[in-house]
Amino acid sequence: MAVIPVLVGRAVMPAAHALPPSLQKLAYLNAAQVRPDPDFTDDLQELMNGTDPHIHLS
Repeated sequence: MAVIPVLVGRAVMPAAHALPPSLQKLAYLNAAQVRPDPDFTDDLQELMNGTDPHIHLS
């Protein structure tokens, strides 16, 4: 299973110590940003382009 952190609006990645132990590794992953307009469509397209090759539907 893949986990893709997505930051919406002006959200930022939390520091590892601010997360429960089971989620602390997420703090070290690169996150995709999805900003409000006028960037929303471009950001969402970039996210989809980056994830499409990794999605395998049964």
